[in-house]
Amino acid sequence: MENLKSFWPYISKYRKEMATGIAALIITDSMTLVVPWLIKEFIDVLPGKPSSELLLKYVFLLLGVSLFLVAGRYGWRMYMFGSSRKIEFDILNRLFKHLLTLDRTWYLK
Repeated sequence: MENLKSFWPYISKYRKEMATGIAALIITDSMTLVVPWLIKEFIDVLPGKPSSELLLKYVFLLLGVSLFLVAGRYGWRMYMFGSSRKIEFDILNRLFKHLLTLDRTWYLK
């Protein structure tokens, strides 16, 4: 953690985006547990010769959860990677500004 001390001003600047990304990651990863549970429920219903309406219900539930997972994964990646790109941009700008302040003799070494 000591090595990351110099990055905290940059990270705290985008803390809302990072927190949103982490929350989306936790929710999305929690929802991945629903898929095997739905498949288990679907398989448990099959021996009792279920109606086509019940089968369609499980299919659409599985499809809905899958679409939610796609949106959630896209969301957390956009927030986490987007904020990390902004942090990278800020650090590189600071470095470039510092390089512009150096004397010409420093570059001739």
